[in-house]
Amino acid sequence: MTRIGEYKFLVILLLLVQPGPVLSQTDEEIEDVFWQSVECKSKRQVQAYLEVYPTGRYLAEAWACQEGQLGLDRAERRLVQHGLAALDYSAGVADGLFGPATRRAIRTWQGAKEFAATGYLTRDQADTLMAQGREAVAEQRQREEARRQAQDSTQEIKRETEAAVRQEAEEKAALKTDIDVEEVILGSWSIDWQGANAHYTGTLSVDRQLATNKFHGWVELRWAGNNHVQQEAEITVSGEQVLINCFNPSMETWVPDNFFLTREGRRMDGYSIDDQGRKGSRITLTK
Repeated sequence: MTRIGEYKFLVILLLLVQPGPVLSQTDEEIEDVFWQSVECKSKRQVQAYLEVYPTGRYLAEAWACQEGQLGLDRAERRLVQHGLAALDYSAGVADGLFGPATRRAIRTWQGAKEFAATGYLTRDQADTLMAQGREAVAEQRQREEARRQAQDSTQEIKRETEAAVRQEAEEKAALKTDIDVEEVILGSWSIDWQGANAHYTGTLSVDRQLATNKFHGWVELRWAGNNHVQQEAEITVSGEQVLINCFNPSMETWVPDNFFLTREGRRMDGYSIDDQGRKGSRITLTK
């Protein structure tokens, strides 16, 4: 007798202890009795059901039992999700919970690998995806560390650039014109800036003096499609040199701008300074 024959024989034995005549049992009722006798934690019993009913009505439950037998903890499930994401299969947030998005991603991945697209993992499949996930997590940590180091380097470059700008401004302070700095700087300036991503126009509104050569103001930039952003600004003036440092932009994704300008009367020309302290595109302010 084959193994499947043995399983079916056991089902018949189970039916003998059920109330009612055995001959009245339908195929579905026999399958129901078989599945009800299966303990989910028993590899042998679950496998027996799958062998007897390869297209049965309890396949999803049986596959879920098999995956549950792997004993994957939440951290391992997160690795599976990271592995799927690294292979461009969207599994949603890597939270260690296998919801509909993760099940779809598993099925798609299984189909691409010519496995049975059940949406539930076997041991080999789980190991493969977890290994992929560990690589993805390690690479992500490396990228985060590189980003942190780059930020530290950026801040250092910015400090050095600002120091160089201040030194240059101090050296040229003797060349300042007789025009009173406060009278010229305070008020509204028109901005024309050909930025890296768009052509910006707008205003610099200098509203008060903070110290001898420091002023407070607001920079408002406008560009195509009625887009605009407002930033608070600190303006440092040393002779003909003007440094504008912006902060607190009204758009969360906007990186605060910085400008280094040379003033001549009621006109200032210069360039932007990016977040790494590098010289950027030209800008003109007129009053």
